[in-house]
This record gives sequence, C-alpha cells and structure tokens, in this order.
Amino acid sequence: MWEHRLERSIFWRLKLGYPIEKLPRFTFNQARTDAEFAGQQLDRLDQLDNAALSHDQQLSLGLVRWQLELQRQDLNYFLLTSPITPYAPSIERSPRSVLRVKTTSDDTKGCSPLTLSS
Repeated sequence: MWEHRLERSIFWRLKLGYPIEKLPRFTFNQARTDAEFAGQQLDRLDQLDNAALSHDQQLSLGLVRWQLELQRQDLNYFLLTSPITPYAPSIERSPRSVLRVKTTSDDTKGCSPLTLSS
C-alpha cells in the first residue's frame, strides 16, 4: 500500500525527495479506481487475525483501516474534495504545492507558463 501511495502522492514524493515525474489525474474515473483499490486493501486487512497482533500493530492496523475507509468514501464527495476547486481541504492532493508560476520577460499577455518546481 505504501508503494501505491508513494507512486501517486505529490506530497510524499516532495517530502522524501523523490522526483515528480507526473502529476496525478484528478478525474472521477481515477477517484473510482482509487476507491476500488482501497476496498480491495480493506478486504485483505479483514483476513488478518487481530488477536494475534501486538497492541502497537493493532493501533497501526486501525489507522491504515481508517485511511483506506476515508479513501473509499472519497468517491461520494469527489466534487467537494477535488483539488481543482478553491475548496480543496488537503495540500496532499493539491497541485499548488508542486506547480509554480515561471515569469518570463517575453510574456506579453500577462500569463506565465506553469512549471514543475524543483
């Protein structure tokens, strides 16, 4: 699951110093795919024997379960949590932390191209 998150999360790639090679797709179909992935991972976690885990492992499992449940429910609130709206609550999903405006002297229309920050 960590590899999946690291592959898709701009926030974690920046935080850990990995290059940003592509921007995530902010489409309903991608949100559906992410929700299906979360459901599959929750099904896998349901197969674990909770009693056989240590207290720390049970706490970690609870946190992972909670995050996956939120990801699965995100599909219901796609239009409210989409990062391309000004109402996006999470910087992790926001392209604003990766994109910056590059000003050029030959920019005659007042618009500057967006570039990946380095």
